[in-house]
Amino acid sequence: MREEKIIGIIGALEKETAMIAAKIEDRELLRVAGMEFISGRIGGRKVVAATCGIGKVNAACVCQTMFCRYSPDCIINTGVAGGIKDFLKPLDVVISESVAYHDLFMPEGYLTDEVPADNRLVLAAGEACARLGIKYYKGRISSGDQFISDAQKKQDIIKISNPLCVEMEGAAVGHCSALNGAPFVVVRCVSDSADDGAGEVYYDFVQRAAEISSSVVLAMLETL
Repeated sequence: MREEKIIGIIGALEKETAMIAAKIEDRELLRVAGMEFISGRIGGRKVVAATCGIGKVNAACVCQTMFCRYSPDCIINTGVAGGIKDFLKPLDVVISESVAYHDLFMPEGYLTDEVPADNRLVLAAGEACARLGIKYYKGRISSGDQFISDAQKKQDIIKISNPLCVEMEGAAVGHCSALNGAPFVVVRCVSDSADDGAGEVYYDFVQRAAEISSSVVLAMLETL
């Protein structure tokens, strides 16, 4: 049995993983089918990080390859999200208690089965936010292969799965992690409100939101 734990970290965009990658020491690079993995240490803890690209397919491919090549003991998905609940403001953090899809549809209706996140990782993320003085909320995060920038679509998603926020990768990461029997958590910082003005607001806040989410993950590593 391996004595030292490996923590896997996945983000969709380079801006969502840049801060974390910059902290990795004794790094080694591995490229597989166009995917790049950076392994090494952050503060003495063994990590492997990857930028998966946008969408559920990219996220699932990188996540499964990470499991096959590195066998991480847990996965943290970091990045930005569109806030669904009215009380969420840009730069608030949402921590997944569970993840679900909002765009899987069959004749009987939408398939919204939830995958629960790991309680210990959820707690660690919340404690990291508290230490950093970041406002955070815990609840369901829903994923779909679309950037939500339409008020009616936002209302539709509320009816489908009623999440705190929406993004495009977390449910795939959680699904893949569950299939591999590994704990996971999704940490997302709100970049917009997933409504009619989301496209413009997103570009105002995405960089800072990505940095805040990364800072939470780095703070988590201090206690995991």
